[in-house]
Amino acid sequence: MGFAVYARGHVPKPGRKEKLGEVEQPITCGGITVNNGDIVIADEEGIVVLERSEAEAILAKVKKDAIKSNISLAEWQVGHRQKISALVKSLSEQAEQK
Repeated sequence: MGFAVYARGHVPKPGRKEKLGEVEQPITCGGITVNNGDIVIADEEGIVVLERSEAEAILAKVKKDAIKSNISLAEWQVGHRQKISALVKSLSEQAEQK
């Protein structure tokens, strides 16, 4: 499929459909309201919901920051993964000492 799916579990058999649901209505997921047209971005570190009205401004800021940093996405990913690995290792060592 080309995209990640995050779930707390699975249900192999769907429930019965006793009435029609509503479409294009806000939902609440994890305490966050997600409206029709919002952009949901998720990876192994978390989930972000952007209001559609904020998307252009955020994209412009991200592009500006990317130009300033002068590194490729691949280089950023390597550095980011190293930081996360070091943090996880540090937290694991702290937990072992307790």
